[in-house]
Amino acid sequence: MLALVAVHAADATVTLPSVIGNNMVLQQQRDVCLWGKASPNASVTITASWGKTVTTQASVEGKWKIQIATPEAGGPYNIQFNDGTALTISNVMIGEVWFCAGQSNMECNMKGKAMDGANYVDFIDGYEKAIAEADVNVPIRVFMHSRSATGAPQDEYTASEFDGTSGSWTVNDANGISNASATAYFFAKYLQSQLHVPVGVIVTAYGGANIKPFMPRSATDEVKAQGDDINYDGVIFNSMISPLLPVSFKGMLWYQGEANIDAIANGKEYPGLYTKMFKALMNSYRKMFTNGDFPCYYVEIAPLNANNGLVRPDFRAEQALIPSAVDHVGMVSTSDVGYSGIHPPYKEPVGRRLAYWALNRDYGRTDVVCESPVFSKFEAVENGKAYAYFTNVQGGGLKSQGAFAGNFEMCGADGTFYSATGYVDSANNRVLVKSDRMCAIMPTAVRYCYKDFAAGTVFNGAGLPVIPFRSGR
Repeated sequence: MLALVAVHAADATVTLPSVIGNNMVLQQQRDVCLWGKASPNASVTITASWGKTVTTQASVEGKWKIQIATPEAGGPYNIQFNDGTALTISNVMIGEVWFCAGQSNMECNMKGKAMDGANYVDFIDGYEKAIAEADVNVPIRVFMHSRSATGAPQDEYTASEFDGTSGSWTVNDANGISNASATAYFFAKYLQSQLHVPVGVIVTAYGGANIKPFMPRSATDEVKAQGDDINYDGVIFNSMISPLLPVSFKGMLWYQGEANIDAIANGKEYPGLYTKMFKALMNSYRKMFTNGDFPCYYVEIAPLNANNGLVRPDFRAEQALIPSAVDHVGMVSTSDVGYSGIHPPYKEPVGRRLAYWALNRDYGRTDVVCESPVFSKFEAVENGKAYAYFTNVQGGGLKSQGAFAGNFEMCGADGTFYSATGYVDSANNRVLVKSDRMCAIMPTAVRYCYKDFAAGTVFNGAGLPVIPFRSGR
């Protein structure tokens, strides 16, 4: 593991993990944890400029950890650590902190790059506007954890917080924005604009990763206990998650799943296994972090023409079922922001929609619509015609782009699906689905955007897309 690093005062004996450093954000009105190393057995005094002082004693190995109370949102502040030689970190803000994890679509920075510099996408929509609006006085801070995966699969080793982290906190300027996770930054930007407090995001992402490496052994064991013979991996948890376990945050954002789609396409997994693994991951994280039953908002896999049959739509359908299996979670639908590549450049609406969930569920903004409309029932009317009904239609009735809505399909008793057209009946929260090719066939099922790539065409009044679906499941 990477060693802890000192901040300021080159001759200081106190060292801190890089997640505790200049420009950081600490969760407001919380007993937050600070930790590091000092001289063996030394008395370590931590003095925060918001008026709190705490003292602890380092172990014989020099390790120390202590909690300190934070005030209401504000700053900037300084924090001094003193074991006989003082070390000070500066420009510390108190506000709202969110933990962000996943694979490449969470890692992808505002320049469309991976952390190792590889190109993910040629452009990020809205990047130029974000750069033009960057203002160091607007308190948005991003910590990008460097990639690390220590230990081979099956390794029992788990890093501790004293093994350190690698990365740094960046401020809201052009350089900081350029290297920040685009999804996390757009989330933080919108959240800050609504709450008017400092917002910090801690990003732990690894391109190409299955969910399994993010799972501690306890999560793998939980899935195994349900009869699924999955192998323990845990290398990303070991090296990138476990050193952050003392961090205080409000909630979690999750953008991952492409690698699991690949595993399903190759016959190594099945869609329902993902829900089991995600639930086990959340159960373990909520026990191991110090933030209670924190919320998690996750992103639906966007449309992509991958030519692997129904694997992708089946996986999206499974993602939509996760809130029925896991408490305090919510899904952002991305049916309208797909792209020809696996890394959609439209990260701004994803980040903003994640912020809608946080505002509505965690900050009392019930006026903010966060949920997409959900299919509820199917009703055949006559040959070639049926109604699809929807619940959770908030922010006004259903709307379509243009006079009718595309990407509907219907089938009869033989299960053959035919293309169909949708006509929105906003007053009754339903869509009349018609197929000329079924003029002699009574419909038995309907589906919508149930392909690798099919752009969403039906929305609620707040502009959130209907979640892709199939009836009869």
